[in-house]
Amino acid sequence: MQLGQLAIEEERSEEALRLLSRAVEARPACAETHTLLGAAYLARDRRRKARHHLARALALDPDHPAARQYWRQLVETARP
Repeated sequence: MQLGQLAIEEERSEEALRLLSRAVEARPACAETHTLLGAAYLARDRRRKARHHLARALALDPDHPAARQYWRQLVETARP
């Protein structure tokens, strides 16, 4: 998960998607991992997948600050 987060920070989103997808498979009940994967999908403008993982993160932890922030970003930039 930490390598995936680093890949996001360094704007290597394809690598982040690969690493974080594996992390979600290993820890499907981890809100942080779903949040990071959602953020990586959002960075690639893959909104449907971003929505799925961010919604899962919020279902696991409704008060997760980063998940809430990315969810807001997703909603505020929604296309009509």
